[in-house]
Amino acid sequence: MPACTLPISAGMTLTFHDAPADGCLPGGWQVGTAACTDAVLAPGAKSEPKGSFGGYQTHLAGVNFDGSATDLGIGFTWTSNYNGKTGGTSIKKTELAADENGTGGVTITSVNQITTYGGITVTGVNGAPPAVPATLGSGSTCHGLYSGTFNGDVTVSAGQTCTFINGYITGNVNVNGGNLVLSGVLIGKNVQIVGGGTFSIGPSTTINGNLEIHNIPPGAAQNQVCGSTVSGNLQFHNNGTPVQIGSASESVCVGNIIGGNLEVHNNTGSTGIFNNTVGGNLDDHNNTAPTQVFRNSVRQNLQCVSNSLITGAGNAAGQKQGQCTGF
Repeated sequence: MPACTLPISAGMTLTFHDAPADGCLPGGWQVGTAACTDAVLAPGAKSEPKGSFGGYQTHLAGVNFDGSATDLGIGFTWTSNYNGKTGGTSIKKTELAADENGTGGVTITSVNQITTYGGITVTGVNGAPPAVPATLGSGSTCHGLYSGTFNGDVTVSAGQTCTFINGYITGNVNVNGGNLVLSGVLIGKNVQIVGGGTFSIGPSTTINGNLEIHNIPPGAAQNQVCGSTVSGNLQFHNNGTPVQIGSASESVCVGNIIGGNLEVHNNTGSTGIFNNTVGGNLDDHNNTAPTQVFRNSVRQNLQCVSNSLITGAGNAAGQKQGQCTGF
């Protein structure tokens, strides 16, 4: 099963990417071909048995002075039953034929945040004191640090701070005035944030549906969407809070991959749109606070209209329009 491991250090954050795929899993693009003939013990079989998956163990390692490695024990175990050609469950929209795009996903089966190597003290994990994340028992009680798999929708209400890391939420995430932190999480459907609170989406978070953030009142907190994949649309509108969707410094906040459209409009808080890859259109309009549009790759149109103060440069697009014509 092919895999590509690319650990990327960004300041105090280490982003891990591994994208295994097995086209011989049931429904895979190689099923029925000679490549899958030896997939199982039965002679002539051309598909892995139903329910098959790959299992992995990922650990943080330290490099010694002599170049050898030491397992620090911090890490997680996970499984993948992705069967597509492109490799990686975050790659949902490609130019491949439909039968090669694949199905399946990743499940985090365990997380260990405490090192087993003597002499090292862990002082923080994802910005919080090290702890064993709890398993979320109810979609309405996400207040604290959680990991693992939750089947269903999650709702975060005012007064709650939901931090979900290295896990999988199969349904929607709806934030109604609470605070949300997602890091290394696969969301099966949509994420909607409305009405207040703070948010940090990413790094290494994948949303299989849309991400919509709207009607958040003014605030000083710098919110962010960093290093994430949104298969559908990302909409940020009618907000008074500042946001960075990617940033000028990729060591702080890397850009995102957005399969559909990126829309930023009618905001009174500052907006930064940096280093994103957009499969549809990027539309930035009617923002009254400073808005920045730099180094984005837009497959279709980059359109900017009626912004009070806009700057930008280094963007690539199928067509540039309005205030972004020269960007």
